[in-house]
Amino acid sequence: LAFLFDGESDLMIAARKGSPLAIGHGDGEMYVGSDAIALAPMTDRITYLEEGDWAILTRTSLEIRDANGALANRSERRIQIDNTRVDKGGHKHFMAKEIAEQPRVIGEAVRHYLDQSGESIVLPQGDIDFTKVRRIVMVACGTAYYAC
Repeated sequence: LAFLFDGESDLMIAARKGSPLAIGHGDGEMYVGSDAIALAPMTDRITYLEEGDWAILTRTSLEIRDANGALANRSERRIQIDNTRVDKGGHKHFMAKEIAEQPRVIGEAVRHYLDQSGESIVLPQGDIDFTKVRRIVMVACGTAYYAC
């Protein structure tokens, strides 16, 4: 979550609950995003919030508090992101790009389990008796959440 306040152009409050949240450090500006890839076009300096953290941001400062309200020290990291991961590939936004890429990505993921004819999926042998599986929980965030 990120909150902006009418009349307070230099203040933002951000909170992490459930989904990842990253703070980007710029020169005289701060950013809030879901991950380093989302922030990479603006900065290569990132601070990740932990679950329950909340942050008070201005253009030049960052204060992070944990879920109990205590001051929290979260390290700033330099990131290196491959430009192909940041490029929207001609799409209006990253979500549209990721949705368009899903068939290819899923194909690449299952290709390793196709038999030689390419007609059947062969899963590795393991100790799981799938006849006894009662529930499958899919966990995701961002565009992957919508794919579930």
